[in-house]
Formats: sequence, C-alpha cells, structure tokens
Amino acid sequence: MKLFRNAIILVVVLAILTGAYIFLKNRNVDKNSTDDSSDIIKIFDLELSKIKEMTVETPEGVFEFEKKDEEWTVVSPAGLKADKSSISSIASNIYSLTADKLVEENPADLSIYGLDKPVVVTVKTEDGESKALEIGDQTPTKSGYYVREKGGDKVYIIGSYTGGRLKITKNSIRDKQLFTVEQDDITELTMERNQEKVFTARKTGDADWLVTYPIDATAQYSAMVPMLEAITQASVDEFIEENVEDLGKYGLNNPRYTLEFESSGKKTKLLLGSEKEKGYKVYAMLDGGNEVFTITLSSFSFLDKPFKEIVESFAHIVSIWEVSKIEVEMDGQKVVSEINATQEGEDDKFTVNGKDASMEDDSGNQPFRKYYQALIGITLYDIELGVEPAGEPDVTITYHQKVDPSLVKLEFVPKNDRFYYVIKNGKYTGMVVDKVKFDDIRNAYKTLIEVMEKNEKSE
Repeated sequence: MKLFRNAIILVVVLAILTGAYIFLKNRNVDKNSTDDSSDIIKIFDLELSKIKEMTVETPEGVFEFEKKDEEWTVVSPAGLKADKSSISSIASNIYSLTADKLVEENPADLSIYGLDKPVVVTVKTEDGESKALEIGDQTPTKSGYYVREKGGDKVYIIGSYTGGRLKITKNSIRDKQLFTVEQDDITELTMERNQEKVFTARKTGDADWLVTYPIDATAQYSAMVPMLEAITQASVDEFIEENVEDLGKYGLNNPRYTLEFESSGKKTKLLLGSEKEKGYKVYAMLDGGNEVFTITLSSFSFLDKPFKEIVESFAHIVSIWEVSKIEVEMDGQKVVSEINATQEGEDDKFTVNGKDASMEDDSGNQPFRKYYQALIGITLYDIELGVEPAGEPDVTITYHQKVDPSLVKLEFVPKNDRFYYVIKNGKYTGMVVDKVKFDDIRNAYKTLIEVMEKNEKSE
C-alpha cells in the first residue's frame, strides 16, 4: 500500500509540473509575439494595387513610370527599353516598407548617411496619396541602406535586398533580352568569322534548312538548332559603354564573329569582338547601334565549328519510299532498280535489272534495303572550294524521285587515287568523298545478287 501511495503522489506531482511548464511556455509565446509585433518599424503602409505612378530621381536622371492595364510602362526617358519585372519590383518593395532599426532622430549631418544627395523614390496612388523615400548609402557592413521618409526627421536602416531594388540605375532596370524573335520566325542565318563569310543558310520548310553559301547543301538540323537558340536566348550580361568613340579597344572595329539573321523581312546583325574574360565573356554590339555590352559565351560554342560540321554529311539522302527508280553506273556496268515501297514497309516491291529483288535472306532481312542504304550512305570526307573538277566520272548514281527535284544525278569525278569530287545535277557541290565508301555498295550489291540467285534456284 505504501508503494502504491508513493506512486500516486509522484503522478500528481508530475502532472502539476507538466501543467506549469505548458502554462509558462504559452505565456512566453504570447509575450514574445506581442514583443515581436511591437518591434516592427513601419515606414510606409500602402495598398500595392492602388499604386499607379512612380518617379525615381537619381544622379543619372529622373525615371517616370505609369501603370496601364495592370502593366508598368516607361513614361520617361523616352525610348528606354526597361525590364517590366524590375519596375514592378520597385512598387512591391516600397508599398509596405519596414525598417530593421532606427538609427538617428533629427540628424545634424545627413552626409554621413549619404542622404544629402539621395535617390528619391516617389509613389502615387489612385486615391491621390503620395509618399516619397530618400535612399542613401549602404551600411558599412553592406547589410542594409540608410533611408528616411522625405521631409521626415528619422533615419532608418532597411534590408540590403529591398534597398537594392529601390535604389535603381538606368542599367539595373534595362531589359537585357537582346531579341524578341522566336526560333520559328528566323528564316535566314549568316555567320562570318574574322571578316570572312563562313556560311549562309535559309529555311525552306517547318524545320528544314539549306546552305546557300559557299555551296548548296542541306544544313545539319543538329548544327542549326544551337545557333537559333543562342540568338533567341541572347541577353546582355553587362552594359559597358554608350556612344562609343573607340571600337578598337573592344575588338569591334573588326569583329571576330558576326551573326546576321532575318525575321519578318528584317535583318539584324550581332557583332562579337574581343573577350573580356577568356572563354566566358565577350564584348558585343548590334550593327547600326553605338553601345557596347558583354554577353556570355556559354551558348555560342559553335562559333569555331568547321563548316563541314554544319552541312549534312550525306552526298544525297532521300527516303526509299520517295524514290521510284535508281540507276547506278559503276565498274563498267549499269544497274537499274525499280522501287515501289511504302513508309509502313508493307508489300514492298523491288526489281534489279528487271528481276524480282523483294525477297528476304535467311535472317529475315531484305538485301535490297541494305543495298539502298549503302547507296545513300556515301558521306562527306571534306569540303574543298575554289576548284573545278574535270574528267569523266567513275561512278554515276541517278535518283528518280517522287518528290522535287524529280531527278537527282550524282557524278563522282576522281580527285586522286583516294577521293572523288561530287557533282550534283551538273554542279560541283564542294564535297569530297572517300572512295572506300563505294566498297560498301559493291559488297551490298554482291550479297543482293547472291540472295536473288539462290531464291531463283529454289523456285
């Protein structure tokens, strides 16, 4: 019984202590909450949605903004291309402004806070209410800015982020996006390197690009996309100098690279000069403008890409269902193949020199398709310009197509013992191919004939 009574006493004591702890804890929470709210130093208390006008007076000049249809616009200076989110941020950081601490009342010397020549932000509401804030220097620790309400007698410190959003400069609010064009809107692209044109390509379909200079060729889709992305996403890293008198110090008197694109019939050219930070930032400007800025090079890795990596590597590539006949003249014989193929690959019919070639081999593959793949698999080895190939072709491949152009004639004229020049419809393409590629055609044709003969014997 004694043990039981002691246990009851301990439980009661524990309950009392627990209750006291909870009471004191809640009391402290309430006390802290009251103290926290009383420590808030409110400078402005406006309704954000009612702010309709803002003026910012800076050493660079006066900036005026007006809200129209829920969107901020620049009233002055005229022609300033501003970032709308930066303007909106002024309003969102000042409407309910609080201070971290009160520094001094009735200061005798405003210059020690940079408030003798402050940046002044004035906001006006649709109700006609007006508030103005003077912003001085950053604190020595860079953790905040000194401010006071215009005409007030108290100096406060506000947070560094808030102060930075309010104490604007012309460059801090400028729109850094260089172009407003979309990838699909670009119809032509030209790149120059060291004052020499590298290529010009023109869009011919939804996503097809043809190189028109220095040769006529299909552009590689995988090469064009990064270029188009770099243009549409290009932005200013840092504004450097307006009204430049000496372009030479930025390497822009003779730009290292230029990118010119056409959109909606208008051509725009971006000039790239010397590097400000090697491999990272480069000086740039727009042709016809007179302001230097920097851009980062991370999206422009293609600038030194060899031309042969920009054009499609195939001498001629076309889908088998878009071809009705192929004539191959090689090694003293002519092979004529008739093709009736579908995109689905069902009920395909092929003939070679009038004989059926639609059969499968022992592995279930169609040897004719392997032969066709070898024909279109002739790929670029190099680009060679400024020559006029002469002599008779060793190999001629003629495609009769169901799409334009209806006839494509490839002639392979010897350059030397190892390479061929490629002539397409009577015009030198600038392409050089390796003769070893034609061994693939010979081997595929030999296999096809063997299967055809085996199939013929078994019938």
